[in-house]
Amino acid sequence: MKVDRATFAPAEGTPEEFVLLQLTPGAGQEPTSPLDVVLVLDRSGSMDGPKMAGCKQIAGKALDRLAAFSRPVRVGAVVYDSEIHAQLPLAGIGEQHRKTIRDIPVNGGGGTNTHVALDVAIALFGGEDDDRERCVIIVTDGQVGGEWQAKRKGVRIHVVGIDTAVNDAFLSDLARRSGGGTYFLRPGEDYDAAAAAITAFASGPVADPSRKGVTSG
Repeated sequence: MKVDRATFAPAEGTPEEFVLLQLTPGAGQEPTSPLDVVLVLDRSGSMDGPKMAGCKQIAGKALDRLAAFSRPVRVGAVVYDSEIHAQLPLAGIGEQHRKTIRDIPVNGGGGTNTHVALDVAIALFGGEDDDRERCVIIVTDGQVGGEWQAKRKGVRIHVVGIDTAVNDAFLSDLARRSGGGTYFLRPGEDYDAAAAAITAFASGPVADPSRKGVTSG
């Protein structure tokens, strides 16, 4: 671990302090246990247009990154609004995953039944008690309230919030209580960066990153 600290003193105004933390994993520290990930994609009316297009791009880029993991990865998917419109069981990443994402209409419709979608996602993991790591990646604008109570422990919820005014209270609490991470961005911002951050969360323990848009549990 390396820590650098610097102070920026402008000619006018208040000096600011900056800290750079660099973490280098030790040899043999990369996770090797199998990983199960369920993508939960919000296609409700509030996601209509640019947000839905961004959701699809983030999900597609996340699949590319998950497919490149050196550890065994299975991916499932849940697409929802008021209802569950599509769900895929856990399986190795293939054309069916990409087709499910492509087939999501850019024009959203319906309500935002996130609580039910998360229950369906958790059910896809089954009841096995083994060494597989399990997490959910949800892409949504968070236009829903209330609390969601996990019906299975040990599943982290990682959140991508996409909107000009994300409901970060609900989403941050959802991630925090499960030990997951969050990434907030506006439509049209760097979708590849969002996919990189959220799949990094999925790849192992969540660190406390120090860049805009990212928070951890």
